[in-house]
Amino acid sequence: MIPNGSETRDLSSLHGLVAFFDVLQASKGISDAYTKLRIYNPPFYKLKHLIMGTTYTRQELYEMVWERPLTAIAKEIGVSDSALGKACRKAGVTRPDQGHWAKLKAGKPTQKRPLAYRFPGATNSVHIGGNRYHYQYARYNDLDEPIGPPPTFDEDIDDLLTRIKKMVGKVAYPTLSSGAHPIIRKLLEHDEERRESSWQEPYYDSAIDKRRLRLLNAIFLYCHQIGCTPYMSTSKYDDKEQDASIRVGEQRVSVVLVTSSLSI
Repeated sequence: MIPNGSETRDLSSLHGLVAFFDVLQASKGISDAYTKLRIYNPPFYKLKHLIMGTTYTRQELYEMVWERPLTAIAKEIGVSDSALGKACRKAGVTRPDQGHWAKLKAGKPTQKRPLAYRFPGATNSVHIGGNRYHYQYARYNDLDEPIGPPPTFDEDIDDLLTRIKKMVGKVAYPTLSSGAHPIIRKLLEHDEERRESSWQEPYYDSAIDKRRLRLLNAIFLYCHQIGCTPYMSTSKYDDKEQDASIRVGEQRVSVVLVTSSLSI
């Protein structure tokens, strides 16, 4: 499975991504609605080309920021210390606390905190400096590619599942009137306009459509809460059946809700 928009061949980032969606669909609230997420991906993917700049692994960057102050590293690689700090935060690279280097200089004890685990779907590469990404679409065909070495993972699958279950916890399942994600709210507003129209019928008046929208709302709200970004067109002129997707880490994954025997 290569999610649309994923970093080319970064199979290690998919390790946590699949586990994340497995746990999400089994969480209390979502599972109670007898709903599962079907993850699908088109046969195209993006080739990501980095223009100049420097790329490090998370472990390499972690060792660097604990060996020298951020300002010294930033000056050496030609970026601002704020840009370097932002790259560390985005990659989940643990940095020394404020005052760490002053304590070290004064001979006071300091503690080196371990490198944080990667967020589901996050890449192990950290690119710093250079221009923006250039994307080119290409068709992916496994049969045309030589068989490479098996991917290595920095976390055992059982430990990964335990950690993600703790992270996901219970997903709230609010009513649409008590709290709607901005995307869902816009869809509901358009439905009110259709209801007042003489030539359009509302999209979400049936029980199954209301339940589907409520489930999608619960997933969108939760994903937004933990730093993931939901996507879905909110144009009033779109057809009723639309694709939804969620960016988890560096991966943008298309999802379909399947309720009972109905595929949506």
